[in-house]
Amino acid sequence: MRVTIDRNLCGSWAPACEECFGVFVSRDFPLDRACITGAWDDGSNDVTAVIRSGRYVGTLTITPENR
Repeated sequence: MRVTIDRNLCGSWAPACEECFGVFVSRDFPLDRACITGAWDDGSNDVTAVIRSGRYVGTLTITPENR
């Protein structure tokens, strides 16, 4: 699965965002967050999260091992 997260759409401070992301990862990736702007199945067992924050863009891969 690939997910696009835009932190610019959320007013939460960084620690709250990290906690929210932890819940997102631990609960089988519910797509009910306002910051999630896209999600699609790419056929992979891994989840690739493209995260935008300010002017920065980063990519995080979540595998079954590091989940």
